[in-house]
Amino acid sequence: MLMDDQMGKLFELINKRCQASLLTKKRVRMLATADKLQVYLHAAYDHFSRDLDTPFDFVKEALKHNPIPQDFSGNILNLAISIGNNSTKISQNGGGTQQIFENMVPMISSCIMLDSVRQNILGTPVRLLDDAYVDFCNVALEGYADFYAPCTFSHPKYGKCYNVKFGHDPKGHQNKHGRIFAAGNYQSDVDLQDFAGQWIDQIRNHLRQLHARFQEATSRVREQSEQKDAADLHRYQLNDFYFSLGNVGDFISHSTCFSCLRELPEHPLPCGHVLCLPCIQAYGIKAHTTVEMKRCPLHERETMWEPAWTVVVKPQFAGARVLCLDGYDAPSAAILPEIKLCSLADVSYSGGVRGIVELHVLRAIERVFGERLPIQLFFDLIVGTSTGGIIALGLGVNNWSVEECIKTFKHLCADAFRPRELSGIPLLEKLVTINHGSIYKTKPFEALLREKFQDRPLFGGANEHSQSEMLTKVAVTSTTSINQHSVILTNYNRPDSMDNDYLTYG
Repeated sequence: MLMDDQMGKLFELINKRCQASLLTKKRVRMLATADKLQVYLHAAYDHFSRDLDTPFDFVKEALKHNPIPQDFSGNILNLAISIGNNSTKISQNGGGTQQIFENMVPMISSCIMLDSVRQNILGTPVRLLDDAYVDFCNVALEGYADFYAPCTFSHPKYGKCYNVKFGHDPKGHQNKHGRIFAAGNYQSDVDLQDFAGQWIDQIRNHLRQLHARFQEATSRVREQSEQKDAADLHRYQLNDFYFSLGNVGDFISHSTCFSCLRELPEHPLPCGHVLCLPCIQAYGIKAHTTVEMKRCPLHERETMWEPAWTVVVKPQFAGARVLCLDGYDAPSAAILPEIKLCSLADVSYSGGVRGIVELHVLRAIERVFGERLPIQLFFDLIVGTSTGGIIALGLGVNNWSVEECIKTFKHLCADAFRPRELSGIPLLEKLVTINHGSIYKTKPFEALLREKFQDRPLFGGANEHSQSEMLTKVAVTSTTSINQHSVILTNYNRPDSMDNDYLTYG
């Protein structure tokens, strides 16, 4: 029949187009897994809810979820990306690859000198540049040129091409509205081979100048250490560098310390910047277990905190004290013998009522220790699952007392655990549960959680309502909606391990 023939031809055409799309995505490395596809869909919905005219950029979104290596090259690349995206002064002058990396010369040179002094590496900074740092610098430059620098081709009618080298072919030239307006290969504003050598020479020359100033500072007879001299010299470079970029508040990273480009940032400051522990110790006033920060080293002219911002530093040889709510008991103690582990898994396993039991146990422990000291002070890390996760967030993030936790939790249980319609009718109740995937309504529960915990980041972000960072680290276990992949939600930062079979969201 004619209808059958048409359906067969349509099916064959759809199948061919799907195969062609699959091969194209494979060729440009844009084939998404089920987990990643969900991320892209959510990001696309968010994008088009804000702007219907600008096409969704899969490449940029993919790069957000493929972490840049946390080494010196990755940190240079992070800074270059941030400059390209946020620097008003650089963008006004063209904002090309060459301008961005030439602008970073003083910063990178100073970071190399600071790192060589901190690590107490033998040899002059110039010698160390050639022996240890050149490869990292070149990798960062190549990474930016391949994945982040847009094509420089321009059309008088359709404007500039916005495709990067990684996603340019086989599409050709495409403007910011998604229109493919011309065929052709990727075009760059810089000859990478020639510029790489010139750029390294610029870093080398600037290092010589910095080293001469450093030698002059250390030659004076005084009690100040070489590390302090290097940190002071680096601080001047920092302030001048970020001032030259424009609004320093736009340069914030949770994966790179934008002060030294060397360590993982762990300590958020009131201005929103996040620094590593060595930089906090270098630019703060150290006490026994705290460091007081009166200014942010990235923009000292604009910051002055009174009273000073307090950063708590764990003693070097102190053990980790962990409170596990609804966690594993015996296996955890066996696997981590060096950690002092307090687990309430034996007392309560999960669920609203059992969460109340956990809180009453914590209140009893608090009374034994002395009620003037909140229970949070006795633990470095609180880990929670299900209702234990809500308790962990209340204690560690919102800094609630145990009594306040009990009152809030009772309110949550009373209002949040509302049975669905047809509950109590044996067969229909099962069908409703299977259809929705839960016994209770989820929207009232989500609304209450938003009310109590608000829509704010767990880690980082400007904090105007506190005088110190969070004392207790919190980790809440969860899963993704597709494939049920394990994730951990945290209010702290830590280096990722390639061996982990879970994801960390800080």
